[in-house]
Amino acid sequence: MDSGKRRLRAAKACQRCNQRKIKCDATLVGFPCSRCRMDGAPNCVLVSSKRGTYDRKAARIQQRGSSASSNQSPRQKSEQSTAALASSREECDAAVVFSADENVPCFPNVDSSTTEMSNRRASYVERAGPADSHGSMPSPATVRPSSCAGSSKSLSSMFEDHVGRKSPDTVGQCELVLFGEPSPLTFALQLRKGQGQVLYDTSQHNLNSSSLAVIQGDIHPPHLEPCDIEYLKAKGAFSYPPREAFDSMVDVFLDRFYLLYAVVDPIDLRRAHRARKLPWIFLHAICFVAMTFCDASLIFIAGFKSRSEARHHYYSKAKALFDISYEKNKAVLLKVCILLSFEGPRLNCYWNPCSWIEIGVTMAVSLGLHRAEVDASGPPNDHSLFKRLWWALAVRDAHFSTLLGRPFRINITQCDTDVLALEDFPHNHEPLDPCTCKAAFMYQIQSCKLSLILRSIFHFRFGPVSDSITLDHIQQQLAIWKSEVPVEVSWSTSMNSNVIQSTQLETLYNYLLILLHMNPAGQFQASQRRPSVCDTSSNQIAESSALTISSLSVKLMTKATLSLLPHEIFSGFLVAGVILCRQTQQSETDNLAIMTRACFDNCQMVLNEAQDFWDPGKWAMRLFDFLLSFGDSNVEDLC
Repeated sequence: MDSGKRRLRAAKACQRCNQRKIKCDATLVGFPCSRCRMDGAPNCVLVSSKRGTYDRKAARIQQRGSSASSNQSPRQKSEQSTAALASSREECDAAVVFSADENVPCFPNVDSSTTEMSNRRASYVERAGPADSHGSMPSPATVRPSSCAGSSKSLSSMFEDHVGRKSPDTVGQCELVLFGEPSPLTFALQLRKGQGQVLYDTSQHNLNSSSLAVIQGDIHPPHLEPCDIEYLKAKGAFSYPPREAFDSMVDVFLDRFYLLYAVVDPIDLRRAHRARKLPWIFLHAICFVAMTFCDASLIFIAGFKSRSEARHHYYSKAKALFDISYEKNKAVLLKVCILLSFEGPRLNCYWNPCSWIEIGVTMAVSLGLHRAEVDASGPPNDHSLFKRLWWALAVRDAHFSTLLGRPFRINITQCDTDVLALEDFPHNHEPLDPCTCKAAFMYQIQSCKLSLILRSIFHFRFGPVSDSITLDHIQQQLAIWKSEVPVEVSWSTSMNSNVIQSTQLETLYNYLLILLHMNPAGQFQASQRRPSVCDTSSNQIAESSALTISSLSVKLMTKATLSLLPHEIFSGFLVAGVILCRQTQQSETDNLAIMTRACFDNCQMVLNEAQDFWDPGKWAMRLFDFLLSFGDSNVEDLC
């Protein structure tokens, strides 16, 4: 040891933290310490120190004895460690009793919620080893009986443990490399596969209720500085909304938003809400989405003057928590990124829906959501939630990247997650109507399939493309999709005239037709390729689809509240408005121009109402004002 290096004396720890070999702040905050307070431990006392009370000579003798024992053969060490492991397993099996219905450990004479939190913390502390230099811990893993049975560790966990032992500052807690991907790490770890080891580690990526159950109150993650906590308090990040208003917000989130984007387990969310155990950042993100999709009455009940004020209020709180890195659970952060992607885009602001989607994709890929086999052995509920989260990201990525003309954040060709099916959605819909839920889930499934065709259209129109992508091929894909739409949500059936999901799908279908056929002449001239159908026919298809969307606007305005609709369909009204604006200027007769202008006004009417909660509607209306401010010939050139 370097004689010039000063040795710092560690602070005292309580008995529980000392046994678990984790940091303790009892000497700073008093008794009980933060961890005992979070776990609900009744007795928090400092360990009795023997420093300066033992015989130094006896200690040296004991040290020599321990050094002699270190010279034992590897076989003797293995036998001793095996015996110790068997003893610890017996203690674990004797101490933990698992509930048959919820697969949650139960301890006698201890509150169930406190027990669940304590056991979950113990599980990931044991799995990950000591905390890093900032005191942060990896995301909680699912507590299962096999965790006490000593199941074989994956190569991923073994490698991260090895890195952690060599350098505590570089513990692989971010898990940005998923072992099994085409990387040098994968090829190196293949050397150990022949020894019966597992390459993937799916146990640490489950997205069950444990990702929602965190203790609230005045207890905060240890990796934060006191100034960060004070800043978040000043921002109001740790304050609940009014109780009555918050209950209504959660109802809006589950009764409206969940039917459009099923990114949560509704039962787990209800349970966490009643127990006041929602993570702070997720809580504010839910309120932000609720203020986006709710009726105007709830906005005033919550104490706000306008929807924009309410949305900005909760968005800024969630954004502050995100900027400070308050939450470390990637499952929670993934859901938050999806929810916050409904903000913007605002001009001259780099935080826009594409930014949130890109961060969400990073989280999802690190969890392995883009791979079908990663969680194939996990619980069915977790596997279904995996798929719903991934496809919610994929749909948002496809539509918003197309709207803004940005590259897709997801390279779908490197992903093999199966498309959603009805089996991936929860079967318990109380208190919602089962028929309504089934139609809503069918819409989400068909929307996922359309998002894949939308990606092909975008590559075909704007490149880079391959020779295998042709207009006829994409047209055939759309025709096949339309023929396979379930009868419950098909708009070609007269019985579905009142099913709002069929109208939404019809709008998306015609939106994709417009993108495929609008103004093809200049596009194909630039790419030195010609479509298989004439330009006149393509223009007619685009104009016919725009007129169809215009007629659907009246149906949506009269039979539904616009805030109940998925945001992806509003892009269809924007594109249809552009086509109709051009057609108005090209009309040969005044009567035809007046009729076309009426259809154009229908699209404007929808966008004008939607701009209150769909932010692109604001600059869409300004775009139309800009186009209409020019003369007829100039508008024709611009369109």
